[in-house]
Amino acid sequence: MNDAAILSTIVLIVYILILVAGVGAWASKRTKGLTDFTTGGGIYGGVLLGLVVWATKVSASAFIGGPALFYAFGFSAFSYAGWLMLSAIAVTIVIFMPLRKMAVRLNAQTPMEVVGKRFESKPVYVAYSIIVFAAITLMLVAQFKACGILMQQIIGAPLWVGIVIGSLVMLIYSIAGGRHADILTDGIQGIVMLLMIIMVTSAVFNMTGGIGKIYSVLSEQNPKLVALTSSQFTLAVQIAMPLYWFFAFITQPYSMHLALSARSQKDVRRILIFEYLGYLATIVWVVAVGLGGAILLPGLKPDTVAVTMITKLFPPLLSALFLAGLWSAVMSTTDGALLTGASAISNDLYKGVIVPAKGIDPNSEQVARTCVAMTRLVMVFMVTVAVIITLVRMPPFLALMQYIAFALIGSASTGLIVGTLWWKRATSAGAFASMVAGLLTFIIVSRMISDPGGFISGTVGALASLISLFAVSYFTAASTPENINKAFGEV
Repeated sequence: MNDAAILSTIVLIVYILILVAGVGAWASKRTKGLTDFTTGGGIYGGVLLGLVVWATKVSASAFIGGPALFYAFGFSAFSYAGWLMLSAIAVTIVIFMPLRKMAVRLNAQTPMEVVGKRFESKPVYVAYSIIVFAAITLMLVAQFKACGILMQQIIGAPLWVGIVIGSLVMLIYSIAGGRHADILTDGIQGIVMLLMIIMVTSAVFNMTGGIGKIYSVLSEQNPKLVALTSSQFTLAVQIAMPLYWFFAFITQPYSMHLALSARSQKDVRRILIFEYLGYLATIVWVVAVGLGGAILLPGLKPDTVAVTMITKLFPPLLSALFLAGLWSAVMSTTDGALLTGASAISNDLYKGVIVPAKGIDPNSEQVARTCVAMTRLVMVFMVTVAVIITLVRMPPFLALMQYIAFALIGSASTGLIVGTLWWKRATSAGAFASMVAGLLTFIIVSRMISDPGGFISGTVGALASLISLFAVSYFTAASTPENINKAFGEV
């Protein structure tokens, strides 16, 4: 980038960060207790949350990693993109409403607390909370690599500098305002992301002549990129893809957490419309930038194609706006993931398990203050661990790193979520067995086959989780009628 582009980009990103910091400061004043910090008090409408749910789910794995997969593997990546969008929408339809209803019935603040109270089982509660914490910490690795790529392209800084700076920025504003800051800043970032999609994809299709022309050119230049299968997206992977994405999104804790922030069931329905529009835009983005980049900018490292396209093909001011959009994509997922992962320790392990075991009132003001402080400390720990992993074991494809984390949590908790929300006969023994069986199956299968994105091993693990839930629950005592009525009765 030339000096003008660098200056424009830095200035625009600083402006966005100032705006985000201002929102974070305002949100901090609105945060009066643990409920505000973890759910935002359940005051937000469907229009804003629809934008936030989309912005939270897509992240750097879609905006930077998605184009990289199309750039490297061509048209075979359509199976990944198409099923991702359809599954994300389907999961919002089937999970947000029952999850919010059950959270209201059980007076729960997090998805982990819903699970713990549904089964009235400390082992299930503890195991699920630890799995969520570990998986989300792993997901952060992909986001921090994206930070490093952005800073490297913008100012020529070493990769580690971008990783450290980006992680600190996200940590500071996540600590400041909790869920209020997460939702409001993600809304701002979502708008920036949409502007970037509209302008960049229009320009790329204009330069390349559209998807038909792209196909024709790639057929001549590199026929492998127009094949329906590839080394990554084999026939087996494509068969597994629909189930993989459904299981991944049905168990994604940081997006599920947003269901608890909606003020009503009607607002949950409104989320769908705006989430769908966001995903439609995302599909256009990954196709245009990935396949268009293969024609316009051959020979790049795949993870750099989105950033390089913006800096090489657009004037400084537009480059600055678009790079700010990519930065927003990273931030919008990281803050929500941090809050949910940290809440698994503070709200669920500490308040939900340790405090009652000590005979202390978990609803006391002192416990609430301790939980908020602990959440912030755990965020620091998560960021530190994720940064170290990113620097020591840099993933070659950041998207695939995130998808492995999705596969891990999907394998461990698909049966658990199904038993929690939809099957009254599910038992605590079945729920615990499903987590163990799913996780072990994922580990074993991933060791036996080449599966860089975890698509096959994650799918098999999730199926093992479901089978274990049904089998063990069938042979163990059902929950008491009082527990069933408490979880499934009318609000």
